[in-house]
Amino acid sequence: MKEGALHDAKNRLSAIVHEVEETGGEIVITRHGKPVARLLPVRIASTEERAALIERILYVRDNFTDAGQEPIDWRELRDAGRKY
Repeated sequence: MKEGALHDAKNRLSAIVHEVEETGGEIVITRHGKPVARLLPVRIASTEERAALIERILYVRDNFTDAGQEPIDWRELRDAGRKY
């Protein structure tokens, strides 16, 4: 992971973005020696990764339930609290 000062990043933004694109690495931008931002490449999931994620979401939805309990009606709870 590389670091660069904010002043340098401002003056060389195009070159820094190009470097991140080419290397796939990240650059931490600092102000007065303290990290303030991180520049990293955009990662786009493949069709297979998206399909696997959707499959996992559906699995969790179908297999992890509230154990047959009735759904909580938050409005009922809110209104009950107003009675006291």
